[in-house]
Amino acid sequence: MRRALPSVSLAAAALAATLAHCSEATTPTLPDAGPPRDAAYGDVSWDSGGPADAPAPPPGNCSAYCALVMRNCKEQDAQYANDAQCMAVCKTLPLGTTTELASNTVGCRQYHAGAPSATLPAVNCRAAGPFGGEKCGAGCSAFCTIAVGLCSASYASEPACISACAGYKLGTDAGASDAGPDAGKPTGDSLDCRGQYLLMAVENPEACRNVGLDSVNCR
Repeated sequence: MRRALPSVSLAAAALAATLAHCSEATTPTLPDAGPPRDAAYGDVSWDSGGPADAPAPPPGNCSAYCALVMRNCKEQDAQYANDAQCMAVCKTLPLGTTTELASNTVGCRQYHAGAPSATLPAVNCRAAGPFGGEKCGAGCSAFCTIAVGLCSASYASEPACISACAGYKLGTDAGASDAGPDAGKPTGDSLDCRGQYLLMAVENPEACRNVGLDSVNCR
């Protein structure tokens, strides 16, 4: 029996060596998965804090707008008598952006004054004009924004102007393009008549007396 002891000792030594070898084995290294992915936006950069924002659309610009409308809308399609008149009107309007194709803003008018008016002025210059041609602002909303800006004494507020404007008669193009420089002396209780005097008021503030509800000549 005593001679069997060396075999047991050898077996124990072999087991100890096996266990030591296993404890020294290294854990496999997993590949770096990189930053987390977002289901909606794909890879998210830790440096940027998230996906890049889309660039903001360019705002309307009075100088650019007036240059376009004066160049592309001429003769029978003219919307302003001169650059100064255009700039004065433009300063009363919200700028908006040039991607707005149907809003009472400079940006909307600037868009229509560009390539559309250069290609088809008879169709697009009305939208590029001061009163928006029913595209860049409806007749009353466009008229009243400008009227409160240029002839502030004519109406107590823009809502008051819009309320009064609802009772004015409309011409064939709802006051959109008959306010050009060669319109002559307008008459009649209409939006068209008041719109023409409103543009005249840029150079002659006395014309403002014909812009309000109690207009001297537009009745």
